[in-house]
Amino acid sequence: MAVLPPEARWEAPPRLEVIEAPLVQSAFDFSAADQEGERLAGVAAAPVAMRLRSGLLDATLVVLASAVFFSLFALLSSQVSLARRDLLVYLLAGYALAALYFGLFTLLGGRTPGMQYYGLRPVTFDGKPLPPPVALRRAFGYGVSIGSLLLGFLWAAVDERRLAWHDHISQTFLTDRTKL
Repeated sequence: MAVLPPEARWEAPPRLEVIEAPLVQSAFDFSAADQEGERLAGVAAAPVAMRLRSGLLDATLVVLASAVFFSLFALLSSQVSLARRDLLVYLLAGYALAALYFGLFTLLGGRTPGMQYYGLRPVTFDGKPLPPPVALRRAFGYGVSIGSLLLGFLWAAVDERRLAWHDHISQTFLTDRTKL
């Protein structure tokens, strides 16, 4: 008859600890959403059309930079392929370049070249300039918006306040600095 070694034998389960929770749930604070709307009322968000033009200019710059990098890679490498795996690598490299573009411009200056050209500036929901931790959250939000196949940007078309995901994540938005 086979005998199990001591380390393979079942031990008795530890005693269960009972944790009691109150039966009454505290109320949700819906006034926070109302306060957010009041804070946004003081400073107007830039029109979606202006933000779209700014974004298209930035996207054009990212695509041009990607084309330059891809062309250099093609010239210097003898093995350029359009196989599925290679296309995925190119796509990920493009994502990384776009995330770096938006992230670095947001962290270092607060504005991308497209925002600068169209006179847009990111501000907090209180209408103040971005402090570094908020700029970092906005840069992270750009990564989320880009990584979701641009759904984060398209969200502004259906959002009640016309804010994108990165705006919600960082609690910031773009405003037309000429109207401040």
